[in-house]
Amino acid sequence: MNCNDGIIKFDGWLINTNNSPILSGSQINVSEGMILTAKLTKSITITLDPAAGTCDKKAISLSYDYAEGNIEIGSLPTPTLVGNNFLGWFTESLSGTKINDSSKFSSDTTIYAIWHPEKV
Repeated sequence: MNCNDGIIKFDGWLINTNNSPILSGSQINVSEGMILTAKLTKSITITLDPAAGTCDKKAISLSYDYAEGNIEIGSLPTPTLVGNNFLGWFTESLSGTKINDSSKFSSDTTIYAIWHPEKV
């Protein structure tokens, strides 16, 4: 785990492999073979760069869980640019990998709108 890439938050303890949380203030009977795992999270921000267009959102905030790994971005907004068709969100400003609702992230990232001129 890299502790230098964001503020890590302790979100409690999980029991065994099913990741059942232990509620704050709860008491448990510890038994042989029981595994307690710290639930560690951090907030990450996906910045939306609409290029020359406009977008109703500037960024998407996600909670990254170290135990679960990369988190899906979920629903993405659709920006607008007069005279252009929106081709999608991408990892680079001129090309890169296309981002969709199930794309996964583990750190702060900027994604870019790519446009194609409408045919006149």
